[in-house]
Amino acid sequence: MTIRKKTALITGITGQDGAFLAKLLVEREYRVVGVSRNCGPSHRTGLRYAGIDDGVELRSVDLADARCVTDLISELSPDEVYNLAADSSVANSFAEPRRVFEFNSLSVLNLLEAIRTVRPTARFYQASSSEMFAGSPVRPIVPELRLAPLSPYACSKAAGHQLTAMYRDCYGIFAVGGILFNHESILRSESYFVKKVIRSAIRIRDGAQDSMTLGNLDVRRDIGLAERYVEAMWLMLQQTDPRNYVICSGVSVRLREVVDLVLRRLQLSGDVVCSQRTNLRPTDAADIYGDPHPARAELGWQYALHPLEAIDWLLDEEIGLPKKQIIG
Repeated sequence: MTIRKKTALITGITGQDGAFLAKLLVEREYRVVGVSRNCGPSHRTGLRYAGIDDGVELRSVDLADARCVTDLISELSPDEVYNLAADSSVANSFAEPRRVFEFNSLSVLNLLEAIRTVRPTARFYQASSSEMFAGSPVRPIVPELRLAPLSPYACSKAAGHQLTAMYRDCYGIFAVGGILFNHESILRSESYFVKKVIRSAIRIRDGAQDSMTLGNLDVRRDIGLAERYVEAMWLMLQQTDPRNYVICSGVSVRLREVVDLVLRRLQLSGDVVCSQRTNLRPTDAADIYGDPHPARAELGWQYALHPLEAIDWLLDEEIGLPKKQIIG
């Protein structure tokens, strides 16, 4: 008797989280189908890096088109759906709020409605964000806090998060929101702070660049490793009851500490760092960190890296040193 493989659908599979999650699921013998707005060879870098370019099926689907999404869910009949697709740049959301909000919220609605109508037993994971709580005065962040977004991106994520809760509560869908804090990897683009700092510093060391221009380095952030955070996504969908979880290190560091660590490791002076007002956000949280203890205790997610340990690990990978085992 042949045992049917579980089918997992991952939207945004060509992003860093999508690639690492796809690898985890392939290793667990899932049939993995990925959705991306562009599935061309240049967008498969992450899948090639993860060594699974040939191990997943890719589909080009417009998640803003409800009929296309419903047809896809009907065809695949997935056991698990991981919605990682989003325009995830906070800075871009201030420049194009309508586009970011419409896609990031409508895509969630279309997926949930398709699951409700044609595959109600599917389990749904929504990639929520710590940015939804940036304006809250309470620390650490826990799922029960009142949402307090400070950017159009955060508002769009809050809408998707609330939709996920509504479909869980009103329709009985197994739907969860993973409230992830900043998580990084070698697959990040340089539009993200940590990657920008590391790659800029390497170019300065190599004489290909004179300086790096950054924004506010006095804010504090909770930073971790994407490769380990995707484990929590999978664990959330293996539980008996659907619940939202905060996924983070539980510690915040000043962004200046991140820069200092990278410069020190590459033996560079702090004089190479410039500040520019155009790099500042209109609104920003001075400090934000979460409480990872429920995820550790209830999901069995084992992660205890300090943010600066994560940066150290990422820098080793970028400069080609042998990959250390990720402890914790």
